[in-house]
Amino acid sequence: MSLIDKITDAIHKKQDMTHPFTSAVIVAGGNGTRAGGNVAKQHRLIAGVPVIVRTLFAFEKSNVTDEIILVVRREDISQYIEYLKTYKIKKVKKITVGGETRFDSVRRGFKLISDKARFVAVHDGARCLITDKNIRDVYSAAYRSNAACAVKKCSDTVKAIDPNGNITSTIDRTKCLMAQTPQVFKTELYRAALANAKKDKTAFTDDCSIVEKLGFSIVPVECGEENIKITTSSDFYLAETILALRSRENGGKNI
Repeated sequence: MSLIDKITDAIHKKQDMTHPFTSAVIVAGGNGTRAGGNVAKQHRLIAGVPVIVRTLFAFEKSNVTDEIILVVRREDISQYIEYLKTYKIKKVKKITVGGETRFDSVRRGFKLISDKARFVAVHDGARCLITDKNIRDVYSAAYRSNAACAVKKCSDTVKAIDPNGNITSTIDRTKCLMAQTPQVFKTELYRAALANAKKDKTAFTDDCSIVEKLGFSIVPVECGEENIKITTSSDFYLAETILALRSRENGGKNI
């Protein structure tokens, strides 16, 4: 770590001491069928550690995360309790069962956050390469603006299609961003967005979309190409490659 990096890290840590209470709702209730295999993707190993444990580690070590609410499949609860014991994860305060949709699952997790929570972060359990810097950057943007979302720039050419699936035009990719997680919101704003979304029949694809529905804008925070979501079998190989490169850059330390 360079001197500038050390100074920047020290500044961040000092700022972290005065952050508003922030809860993280981590959603890990899917079946992960696209990842292949007989084991749900959140339980499969990446460099010897289960996907979901890597995700939990990131928020456990985060100075700006005060508690974690974990949303899981009912049949996995005992496995998660074992993970918390084995890997000494202390910030998970409650575990709940997910709903039929992601929206339902997040809503169930949100109901269990602390009364002290001034901000809530929603994160995909399968996005296990999130870094401490990513978390701090998105949280900080939300603290300043009430709502922020991890994103990456769109590097591919984007096409619009008609109802028949035929390409009709090219979209300016400089005006597009790929949404990631965490997505962080002021608690009262997110509570209002959930209440409004419950009455709406729109199929919401992420948490920003329900806040957008209220007419609020959201600050994008670039978190780069490494904040991938484990979705297919090839993502496991990519994740292990990224971890190996990080380990090399950090003198052999696997983070």
